[in-house]
Amino acid sequence: NPIWVMTSAFPKLSFDEIVKKVRIIGAQGLELCVFRRDGTRKDHVATHLDYETFDRDAAQKLIDRCNKEQLRISVGAYDNMIGGDPNERVLNQNHILKLIRIAHLLGGDKNDVVVGTFVGYNQELGKEDSGFQKNLDEYKKVFAPIIKYAEDLGVTLCYENCPMEGWQAVTAPTTYNNLPCTLAARRLMYALIPSKAHAETYDPSHDVWQNIDPSDVLEASDFSRI
Repeated sequence: NPIWVMTSAFPKLSFDEIVKKVRIIGAQGLELCVFRRDGTRKDHVATHLDYETFDRDAAQKLIDRCNKEQLRISVGAYDNMIGGDPNERVLNQNHILKLIRIAHLLGGDKNDVVVGTFVGYNQELGKEDSGFQKNLDEYKKVFAPIIKYAEDLGVTLCYENCPMEGWQAVTAPTTYNNLPCTLAARRLMYALIPSKAHAETYDPSHDVWQNIDPSDVLEASDFSRI
């Protein structure tokens, strides 16, 4: 399988410097992290494309460079889209729409350029009766139009399965902070929004982290979604 580099590992490097680093590593792909410059996350963030000015000319230059370097690419930003500060979550949602448009300009599914994201979790709803179901309902409300937009542009949105327990204090009663961090949740999400325009970036270490055997998860997974 090809090795990819997630560019948030190199937040201070320019795109050209990252390409040189990737050649040294010997990787074949780049997930270009494109976080909001005014976002609230302080850990593992980087912005390696100008998401406000990215147009067809910028897309063609990036495609030409990646073809020259024989590198595959995706784009991504990982924030809470359904919980946290109400104003921030709307900004995060709008930002993902910009990344979907960028992926579209880069060829989208035809070029295997996907958009990586978190979903997040609404802890206030989570504390209520049927809190998990209420988070699923909020997910459908927020993501149904986002996924329709991606589908219309020929782009796939991929959820990472990280539980993001660091988003709450270790003394919190629950550290469930990202809805798709379990296979059961992802299955429900696909059932709620029956579109092929959303899938998952599956990291087996996140299941090990939760004392879940990744082999069991993979055996029960729909590989067309991975």
